[in-house]
Amino acid sequence: MRRKILLVPLALILAVSLVACAAPPAPQEIVTADFVLHPMGSATLSIGLGVSELIEQEHPWLRLNACEGPGATGNVYNMLTNPKFWGNKMMTATSPDYYMAEKGLSLFEEKGPFPDVYDIVGYLGNANITTVGLYTLDPNIKTEKDLAGKRIALGKIGQTAWGLLPTVVLQDIAELDVSLEYLKPVSATKAMIDGKADAAAILMVVSPDFTVIRPPGAVVEMVATGRDFYWISWSDELMKKAEATGWGPYLNPVKIAPGVFPGIQPDPLYMTLLLCGFTGHKELFPEELAYEFAKFYAANSDKLGVYTAMADTLAEPESLVYGVPEEYFHPGALRAYKEAGLIK
Repeated sequence: MRRKILLVPLALILAVSLVACAAPPAPQEIVTADFVLHPMGSATLSIGLGVSELIEQEHPWLRLNACEGPGATGNVYNMLTNPKFWGNKMMTATSPDYYMAEKGLSLFEEKGPFPDVYDIVGYLGNANITTVGLYTLDPNIKTEKDLAGKRIALGKIGQTAWGLLPTVVLQDIAELDVSLEYLKPVSATKAMIDGKADAAAILMVVSPDFTVIRPPGAVVEMVATGRDFYWISWSDELMKKAEATGWGPYLNPVKIAPGVFPGIQPDPLYMTLLLCGFTGHKELFPEELAYEFAKFYAANSDKLGVYTAMADTLAEPESLVYGVPEEYFHPGALRAYKEAGLIK
């Protein structure tokens, strides 16, 4: 009997000792993904840097190595023509890039078309929602038709909003004889201010309902001059021609309410509504990493404004999936957004 009494406390001591000596769970190893964005001065670069900083501050193990890149169109072209390079990288794409790649238009003509673009470029969530167009210091320039024979300053050709889209609109759709100079976003506006260009590419970052509007650095510089400047509208003729020639989904015109933007707006003012998103290769970018990014992005989008004012437009998590067809999404991101109730 005594032996049994002694064995009970001994077993208890041994069990307690084993628990006390058990190793704590190993912390999650830091995982870093390269984050290829846009040239300096672009809204997407500003927002992407903000996303990267937010994740570094508040996510336990995910890190994004943000850097400048060629722009969304350049990124998509590179992913489609050199996919292995993008296995562990995030980048950007815009809604027009999918359309152009699928049809083999513009920069995608030589090596395209790429009808499988939707199976390759996986959307991870909107980086921004923008209205894209042109503006001028000349009050006589009302629509793109008035730009014939004029000098237009743009961003880089690999930037959809700042470079390629206005190029396509002016040369391929409107078929105007214009002189185009490819600079950087802020440099394009400076060229116009200095009298070296008659108009410049411009965009405004907006929330889906246009209740939050954020100007990029180029507009801030323009306003600081104190000079009157004028927004240029897409004409009715341009919009009809785009529909008739298959460019309608690319132009994607939206009517801007009077007095919404700084400067002087014509009435009506039509610009292009463009979605720019963070993306990853659907097959090569890990599904669990895509899921983790989208899950965190949806849960913390309201904090982005602390890191960059431009991201106030994404404060509502619904903004991250606004206007994006389901087939665009990376499988991991789609799972995260469905779990969050943002995609039904």
